[in-house]
Amino acid sequence: MKKCIFLLIGILAMFFASCTYTNPAFPEKIIKYFPYEEGQLLTFKNADNKIEQYNINSVFIDKEEKHQWNCKCKRNHAFMDFGGKKTRRIEGSVYAGTQTEHSESGLNINISFKNMDGDSVSSFTKIIPCDPFSESVVNDIGDTIMIANELGDVTVVRNKGITEYTINGTKWTLVE
Repeated sequence: MKKCIFLLIGILAMFFASCTYTNPAFPEKIIKYFPYEEGQLLTFKNADNKIEQYNINSVFIDKEEKHQWNCKCKRNHAFMDFGGKKTRRIEGSVYAGTQTEHSESGLNINISFKNMDGDSVSSFTKIIPCDPFSESVVNDIGDTIMIANELGDVTVVRNKGITEYTINGTKWTLVE
């Protein structure tokens, strides 16, 4: 009888030790819409040849994480964050997947242009219903993402990032 109990305990221990789940990495196909690197300088020009520059001081991209069955850190989304610090800056964040158990799967894109004090000049948000982890996600959302609010719009192009934006009637175009 003792052998059976020890055998049962051993089998259960091996079973629970092997139970893992994986938090997803941020989808590589979506990273291509925001292909920024730390230290990168984005330069935009308007019709009057005025220049605005934004430093990308940080880029964070969720990596795949494996966890044991009893971990309380399970998530159904992945996150990407980019932006600057201490200067006029662009800040962006992108959630891929479901943020809560009650939300639909998709991309939640937030881009803010901020002044020197860190106050938002304009923020743009777009939620795209799709499966960001699917093979067909680029076909589902296309090569260009347009995000608009009452003050203007932002254009994001795959493999280029933000290519232009308009705030308060002034259009700024990326200098490549």
